[in-house]
Amino acid sequence: HEYSRLLEVKLAIAEYHYFDSVPEKVHKLKYITRATFLDARWDVPMALELRGFRNQWCWGGRKWQVPAVWSLDDLPGERQSDMSDGDTRAIAALELGYCPHDGLKITWSRWQPISILPELGGRNIGAGYWELPYVRPPP
Repeated sequence: HEYSRLLEVKLAIAEYHYFDSVPEKVHKLKYITRATFLDARWDVPMALELRGFRNQWCWGGRKWQVPAVWSLDDLPGERQSDMSDGDTRAIAALELGYCPHDGLKITWSRWQPISILPELGGRNIGAGYWELPYVRPPP
């Protein structure tokens, strides 16, 4: 009721969702930060004001020239999964569309049901990515 009073409305409904998995969180983040002001004719002065505006911040780049300050192995407590620093670097490369082994640009083909990946010898590296055994060299 406090929220309704602050907004000076009879009833304020705040819709709240919690997403547990990383793929769901990434999807929602991309959705929330998407561009919605798509036609400059709506408001030319506003369009000029918003030119180059990004609704998110990103720090760093793919090529880090300084030694790591910390790693997952440095964290206190029991490891929550079998994820290694190599796995986190692999996930970062995959998110950018590059192969974590040779750095080549990935051309994604078709998806596989997650239920068959262990049968194919796959290993879950986190964030919804699975590493499959080497099949063939890239074309």
